[in-house]
Amino acid sequence: MHQSLGMPMLTLIGSCCLTGKSRLTETLKDRPSEADTPCVLVHQDRWLADLEPRRQGSGGKERYHCAAIQRDVNSLFQGRPSDPAASDARMRRRVSEASAEPIQIIRGISFVEGVMGLAFRDLCEMAGPRIYVDIEDSVCWK
Repeated sequence: MHQSLGMPMLTLIGSCCLTGKSRLTETLKDRPSEADTPCVLVHQDRWLADLEPRRQGSGGKERYHCAAIQRDVNSLFQGRPSDPAASDARMRRRVSEASAEPIQIIRGISFVEGVMGLAFRDLCEMAGPRIYVDIEDSVCWK
């Protein structure tokens, strides 16, 4: 869709935790690369909020810096570089305020995946493919 205009194509992948989003995204990312189409993978866990300030039982929108996700992905889609904070998803804490290497998408396909992958209407409207991953627990845990 956007490739004909020379713009990067935004692909959003979302779902609940531990459903195989990252595995699917890695597989999809490798296919166009074989055809010499540049691909960039952006994990939304870069925008995780630290565990301490969250209230117990918080939902997805409270676990991420949602405004920053929207701002940064919008910038990336327009070809501007972005250097979102680096977070350690396992420790659930931010390890730096900016990534060591800024991300920039000039052309090709950008895959943005995470629990909040499909949560933002403006990003969904900008995206080409929007994928929701739904997998049975018995398959996911193999």
